[in-house]
Amino acid sequence: MSKKDPGEKNIVKNNDKRKKPNKGEYGYAARYKNRKIILTLICFCCIVIDVMIGLIMFQTRATLFTIVACVMSLPFAKNLIGYIMVVKFKPLTEEQHEKAVSMGRNEDALMCYDISISDTEKMYFFPCVAIYGNNVIGLAQAMKGESVDSFDINKKAATGRDIHHIEYLKKNEKTLAMINDNSRIKARIVVCLTLQDMEKELYKVSSNAEHKTDSKRHNESVLKERLLEMGV
Repeated sequence: MSKKDPGEKNIVKNNDKRKKPNKGEYGYAARYKNRKIILTLICFCCIVIDVMIGLIMFQTRATLFTIVACVMSLPFAKNLIGYIMVVKFKPLTEEQHEKAVSMGRNEDALMCYDISISDTEKMYFFPCVAIYGNNVIGLAQAMKGESVDSFDINKKAATGRDIHHIEYLKKNEKTLAMINDNSRIKARIVVCLTLQDMEKELYKVSSNAEHKTDSKRHNESVLKERLLEMGV
């Protein structure tokens, strides 16, 4: 058998990088934000151009061009709102993503990335969610001034801020628990603040679980589909 050319491997890797990430894949949040801002700018330019053409050619706004501009204001507003809703999302860095991929591979978990979930208050973002059997372990977006790489709740307790993190976790767990709404498969929900905590929790559930069956893998796929339906 002939060995594969190293150049061929590099081409495959490059093709993977050029592939547009789908929902639930790493890079989807950045792609979504870019698409929304581009569409917003295109709609805005169309509105301005339509109005200017009407004024320059006919010296009045009472033209068909103004009607077109009014119609274009609807997709403009829709894309602008969509961008505002996700502009604060903080996906994993490439290094953090590699850690998450390794974690999922080691524990045989189904990993999802750039997950957004909307409730009555706001849009929540989970940079990474691991699904193992009926366990759904979410990584909450880091609070302002913090990182998902490290967090010492004991140090935060000394400053009186620990209660804020507990409340933050509860809100994220309540939001992620919406995956159980109107679903025949009920998942156990856990939310973590760091990749290290997530890895510990995933190791705990995987080490105590029995060997995965086709039924369990099917349940994981169903939970993933449900998860992807809950956000943008």
